[in-house]
Amino acid sequence: MVSRGISRLAMLCALCTLPPAAFAQSNQQPFDLGTLVLRGEKIGRVAADTSTGTTVIDGEEASSVQHQDIDDIIQGQSNVLANEGFRLPSIRGIDSNGGSRPSISAGTQPRIPVLVDDVPLPSNEASNITQTSTFDLDTVEVARGPQATSTGRNTVGGAIRVYTNDPVFEHEGAVRVFVNDQTNAGLAFMLNRPLGDQVALRFVGEYANGDSYINNNPNPLPSGINPNDEELTRLRAKLLIEPADIPGLSLLFSVEDSRIKGPTEGFFDGDFADLSVTGGAFGAVSAYEIVDQTTYSARLSYTISASTTLIARYSRLDNELVFADTGEVLFGFFNLGATGFDKELEEGEVYLRFENIGILERGVLGVIHTKEDEVGFNNGTIAFDVTGEIENTGLYGEFELSADRIAEGLTFIVGGRYEEDKRFRQLIDTTGTVSRGDFDESVFLPKVGLRYELNENTSFGYTYSEGFRGGGLDVDAGAGVFGGAVSAIAFGPETLDQHEIYARTTMLNGALDLSATAFYYQFNDAQVDGAAFYPASGDPALGNVPEATGRGLELGFEYRAANGLTFNGALGLLDTEITEAGTGQAAFLGLDLPRAPSTTASIGVRYAAQNGFFASAEARYVSSHTSAINQPEIESSTIVDVGVGYDFALPSGQDMRIEAFVENLFDERHITFSELSGIGTLQKVGRPRTITIAATMRF
Repeated sequence: MVSRGISRLAMLCALCTLPPAAFAQSNQQPFDLGTLVLRGEKIGRVAADTSTGTTVIDGEEASSVQHQDIDDIIQGQSNVLANEGFRLPSIRGIDSNGGSRPSISAGTQPRIPVLVDDVPLPSNEASNITQTSTFDLDTVEVARGPQATSTGRNTVGGAIRVYTNDPVFEHEGAVRVFVNDQTNAGLAFMLNRPLGDQVALRFVGEYANGDSYINNNPNPLPSGINPNDEELTRLRAKLLIEPADIPGLSLLFSVEDSRIKGPTEGFFDGDFADLSVTGGAFGAVSAYEIVDQTTYSARLSYTISASTTLIARYSRLDNELVFADTGEVLFGFFNLGATGFDKELEEGEVYLRFENIGILERGVLGVIHTKEDEVGFNNGTIAFDVTGEIENTGLYGEFELSADRIAEGLTFIVGGRYEEDKRFRQLIDTTGTVSRGDFDESVFLPKVGLRYELNENTSFGYTYSEGFRGGGLDVDAGAGVFGGAVSAIAFGPETLDQHEIYARTTMLNGALDLSATAFYYQFNDAQVDGAAFYPASGDPALGNVPEATGRGLELGFEYRAANGLTFNGALGLLDTEITEAGTGQAAFLGLDLPRAPSTTASIGVRYAAQNGFFASAEARYVSSHTSAINQPEIESSTIVDVGVGYDFALPSGQDMRIEAFVENLFDERHITFSELSGIGTLQKVGRPRTITIAATMRF
């Protein structure tokens, strides 16, 4: 497998040596990192000055038809594992979930949340068919490490910050149609209209329908559901108001409604060669989902003075997830029934952003309050009800202070977060209350660092930061399969301390960008899937490991050659280890953390010809790793993608783009998740070779 991966990387490198006429790609221009402000870092920091390993993907690139979900956009980044579909990404060996089921059953918030226009998605499972729109995006930011002081939410391992395009004061629109050889087809549109010079509206709609790339038999199920059907409908509207009689005031209102249904992406129990489920107790039966989600948000921005801006926002997200009743009876007696989770998430935040006040180069000071309610149920053999509540209040600040008197170009970074975290969980089955837990914790998380700008092209920096996540209850929803009572296992809070050093430089008259980041972190009482086991089913459960460490290196480059030819690459090296084990965990000592591949790498080439033709090629490598402690090792994989297209103008004046994209060119079968359970091995397989053709018209 490794030799095959090396040969494919070598093939791509050979492609990169072909003359420019052999390639084409989008006409997008590279970012100017010196002026690009990171929207997700509320401090107003430009990308070149970020104090954590943050990368940014341009909205046009992120909105490419090649990307079906957020995983597709961010995979290939150094030390980012984003290929499991139904689970949020892992960054630097820090599993966002902390376990295979905790976000849905244990009440934990993701270690690495996905935030869309600053609104957090409720959990991975509540959005697992497709996490968010990939059409009409502005930017996608991948932040690594704790984000306690400038993202708003406290996160342990990073954040995926997605921003859709806001309304603008000019007429524009777009329509896209696509079809692929996996029998999926879809339509998307965008319409932006100014209403005078103070109000603007933007509407975005998407519809897609087709079949899963896993052949989920039997078809149809006894309940009448076709287990292969996938369907997505999404509408988003934004209203921007900038009143002329109140200079500096901006109001943005948005609403988004999504309905998504289909099998859990990529889960299978059957023939790996033809991706067909041939039977088994698990199969596709337990994982046909219907998701309804509505988001409302409002944002106020007011420029108080040239140095101070006030921002306030409020959001509410309602999410209903149902694992549908398939009507099947397993083992002649076990009825899965329907399992559902309703989540309501409200969040309010107010912060002040400062810049150029004496030695204060920039700063942010804010308060955020989050309340999340959950009600869950099963009406089959398991028969349980679960309720939960999370209430979190945080006061955060971060400041960059000029130290030019010590050394020109030197900046000190100081910040911190005080947080109160309250959680309540209660699990009830037919016998009464099975388990109940109240968790109330307060924590202070400091952040310090420095940055030194050697000149306008080169900078160095160091950052120390901390992250925190509260405890909860992990529910054994599968115990009923074995005739046991549903039970829950309590786990405690965890903290993470991280040191990071970085360097960035631009060379060759601005044509070559180089970056390097080294980091070390220590996990204390890390919540690890497989650190405990449920008594009835024997399945891995979420437990605390006293100490684990991680260290690594991230390298990246982008070379903008002449005539529109661009090369880019990323390399992530990672070493994790459980260094201290608790009672009954002696076998864990020395093991790697789950979802922590030692090597991730990508190399790509893009070219935009003057006549409108464009093409791209990329290869991504992920080394072997595990999904959970003491679980089967997942083999390494190398996936190669290629694309080609043509931009031109219609006689009527509209811009037109025709493109074709091939994902997984060599059709490599690759496992992305594998975990043993009481009913067999649960696995997830990545998408096979998929050819997509699309047409996009802009007007």
